[in-house]
Amino acid sequence: MKRIFIYIVALLNFLILIGFWWYFSGALILEGTFISVSLAIGRLTGLLAVNLILTQLILIGRVKWVESVFGLDKLARIHKWSGYFILLLITLHPLFLIFAYSKITDSSYFTQFQSFLLNWDDVFKAFLAYLAFLVIVFLSVTIVRKRLKYESWYFVHIFTYLAIVFAFGHQLESTPDSESLLFQAYWYLIYFIAFANIGWFRFIRPLLNSWRFRFTVSRVEKDGVA
Repeated sequence: MKRIFIYIVALLNFLILIGFWWYFSGALILEGTFISVSLAIGRLTGLLAVNLILTQLILIGRVKWVESVFGLDKLARIHKWSGYFILLLITLHPLFLIFAYSKITDSSYFTQFQSFLLNWDDVFKAFLAYLAFLVIVFLSVTIVRKRLKYESWYFVHIFTYLAIVFAFGHQLESTPDSESLLFQAYWYLIYFIAFANIGWFRFIRPLLNSWRFRFTVSRVEKDGVA
């Protein structure tokens, strides 16, 4: 029953986001030009990428009500392949938009890219967030393949939170849907749900349990030492 509930919530969230996208960008798809379709796809890839990143936090954040249903091993596998898909989405997002706007402004691809970085609100910080995600994925793959310590993987993933913060302002700027108070309210809601779960299950609850049960180190033993 819990699994069905999670599936329903995930599906509803996806449909709501697609509904927002279609309401504000559906006309671009219906125009059928390569520029308009590129704009629409650029917006959609960005929207889905952020939603999946927030979902990733819940999947691998030791959130009890999710982990107890699917198991940590399965969630780890989903987290891995979702990470690759997110990387694809956040790469396609600027590529489509830069192409579309370069045609609209009749400028070169590089000139439009430079314009985005220098003249558009929060785009430069979003670009830094993109670079951070690239580094996180690369280092994570390297750590897993070389079977380095879990602490190394964990430390690298801490920077995910920083990247999310850097990209946040860009998500509510410069697009028609961002001007909708209803969309903004829903966007803040999914952020709140993701970070509330992470904050409680990853940080606050362990600290409360540590304080409540007074965990102490009873002894230290060395194993496997010749």
